[in-house]
Amino acid sequence: MARTQSLTAAEEHYENDYESAFAAFLEKGDRSALVDYLLSRSNLPGPRANLELLHRFSDSVERQCDGHRDELWSLCVSFLSIPKDKAFTGSPMEFIPMCGTVGMGAICASDGSGDDAYFDQSMARLKAIAGDPRWRVREAVAIALQKVLSGPHKRAVRTLSEWIEPEQWLQMRAVAAGIAEPPLLQDAVLCRHALRFHRSIIDYVVDYLRANRLPTLSAVMKSEAFRKLVQALEYSLSVVVAAAPEEGFPFLRDLARTASRHSEDPGEQKAAAVLRKIVKVNLQKARLAKPFPSRVDELMRLID
Repeated sequence: MARTQSLTAAEEHYENDYESAFAAFLEKGDRSALVDYLLSRSNLPGPRANLELLHRFSDSVERQCDGHRDELWSLCVSFLSIPKDKAFTGSPMEFIPMCGTVGMGAICASDGSGDDAYFDQSMARLKAIAGDPRWRVREAVAIALQKVLSGPHKRAVRTLSEWIEPEQWLQMRAVAAGIAEPPLLQDAVLCRHALRFHRSIIDYVVDYLRANRLPTLSAVMKSEAFRKLVQALEYSLSVVVAAAPEEGFPFLRDLARTASRHSEDPGEQKAAAVLRKIVKVNLQKARLAKPFPSRVDELMRLID
């Protein structure tokens, strides 16, 4: 019992510390206590950053935007302005630009109509951050987009459509990873956009592979940006198909058929190999394999 009470007291202490630090920033413009708190609770260095705290910071920004939007914008910009050699991968300081990134998403989400001048500025910043060399910061972009899409999303969808561009692999990765979130896809309209986004992204992947003149697929995959996009598609597509199986499985079948075609053209062979891997890995996900076993078996036979 004493241990339980001690843990509860510790949790309350940390809760109060965070609220006090955030309040000090809002009331006095003093960000030092907030930064110190975020650094001390970042879980970095370590294998996993403190995502609970990251979401908490994002929620705090969204909640306080009505009266403090200018100050919160400046705070997030300052977080993102820390030089990469100081906020390098795996360091506690990396958590600060992660917070700045999700804060940008919260600023977007705080304005449901998308008419606020900060909406376009925030989305432009997120688009640039999607190409950041630090993978955790890139992940924070996907989290930020989930925040943006969780409210009225018409303008956000229109903006994200413009992120889908030839060879902009990390931008497209952010879109695929951001929209492939089961709670978001309970919205039927957003689910249709998610499938449309994935169609467009995969079309660009296939076109690129067909035109690519590198001698082997392994040479193509040396591009980290391209590889990271393909890895994201290996799970994100199954999330979308699980949410919209009647539209999603025919799309998977089209991809499987393309992947199973035989060709002597090196570009076609590379495209088929990547599509085969994308389809196969998605079909192996429990979210598809358990509820749709017959459909999954049919497509597995098609690509094997």
